[in-house]
Amino acid sequence: MRPHSHETAFDLSIFDDEETYKRVLDTGALSPRAIAPLYKVSDNEVAVIPFDVALAIKITMPRPVPAGSPGDANWPEGKLGWAQLIKHGGQPGASEHAVIRRWVSPVNSTISFIGELHHFSSVGNGIKAYIISSREGIIWSGEVQDDFIMTEFQGHPIRKGDTVDLVVESNGEEAEDKFRWHPRLYLSGEDATQYPKQDWLTRFDFQGPPPRAPEPLAPWAQYAQVLLMSNEFIFID
Repeated sequence: MRPHSHETAFDLSIFDDEETYKRVLDTGALSPRAIAPLYKVSDNEVAVIPFDVALAIKITMPRPVPAGSPGDANWPEGKLGWAQLIKHGGQPGASEHAVIRRWVSPVNSTISFIGELHHFSSVGNGIKAYIISSREGIIWSGEVQDDFIMTEFQGHPIRKGDTVDLVVESNGEEAEDKFRWHPRLYLSGEDATQYPKQDWLTRFDFQGPPPRAPEPLAPWAQYAQVLLMSNEFIFID
């Protein structure tokens, strides 16, 4: 369930396998005693709740300002609501706010795609997901609630500059729509080996747009820079 307005909740759904999940639990690094000092609360105010089926851990604790009250600057964000996208998955917002991850093809080739889409709650009515090609439109779609489904396609032709979008939206209600989806997209044509990079994982290879290049110095600023690098400025008798 969604945390109460007076609680802060962390949902850790970052584990790829049961062995890693159990190893993290067994270390005690996520115990109330370890977490409480970091947030200046007492041990008995922190709850660590493992969800073995989903390989996920929920941590709750009191929050200093109730959600939605003056002074609350945390998620959900004012315009986008609960919409959030991270490297392992995310959460869509209301019906007008899907979350989208885009891949832009650097080559002319053929691509394939495989991965599991997980949804973690029986509350609400789940999520819808789409894989959309700029060349052919929707090439895969599905719905899931409190379960997982395979997301897969094979042998899709692409050209340099084509895009493939991974889209997740609410299935009507935005309650508890957190998902995990970190698939693999890879070149599958006979020509794949000629390219230095042949596959992409959302956990490692997807990021925001590159930062803008700095503006060049104006002529007077360049002149000042040259003066500062001259011997007269560097050496002082």
